Amino acid sequence: SLMQEIPVYPNPTSDLLYIDLSGIEGHNITVEFLTMDGKSQGMTILNSGLNEVTLQRVIGDQSGLIIYKIKEGAKTIRLGKVLIQR
Repeated sequence: SLMQEIPVYPNPTSDLLYIDLSGIEGHNITVEFLTMDGKSQGMTILNSGLNEVTLQRVIGDQSGLIIYKIKEGAKTIRLGKVLIQR
């Protein structure tokens, strides 16, 4: 598979999401959050190493199951789901 092993945790989470890009040699990496039917809820730029994403800041009060899509430029390198329990 072309998908990279990128740790994303905890899952479920109440607000903080850690995205570990330690093993990734990439530039221009972003994470976008989408509803289960594919509507974008927000995105943020990621740095190399361990990123701490405050979901409240990126997508507001959204809760429930949400899709995350980690991209390097236009290319998706990791796709997954996280459960937000507020």
